[in-house]
Amino acid sequence: MDDFKGRIVSFIRNYLKISVRKFEETCGLTNGTIGSIKEQGPTASVLSKIADTYPELNMNWLLRGDGQMILGERPKEPVQYRGMNIGNVQAVFVTNWEDIRSVVEDAVKKTLTSK
Repeated sequence: MDDFKGRIVSFIRNYLKISVRKFEETCGLTNGTIGSIKEQGPTASVLSKIADTYPELNMNWLLRGDGQMILGERPKEPVQYRGMNIGNVQAVFVTNWEDIRSVVEDAVKKTLTSK
């Protein structure tokens, strides 16, 4: 799976074992949201809803393909990212999720209003 769309579908079908439609409903997304995601990826709002609904989902894996799909799964071998064990990076991301989400949402809003 090389892209966001492929990874999210893998999470839905292989981990959750539910339909894409049920996933969208559970996350509070409109019907067809996952199917309409383009190459540039989802909006900050979509990511936020997914992260809030499925906190076990490793957002680093979802967005970039790094690490394990599920937080807390032990990697087969230690994975390093900028000199830190990936588990530490995940912990920092999860701990600071609200701040990260706010920054991403502000960036998206600025991008949309500047067009």
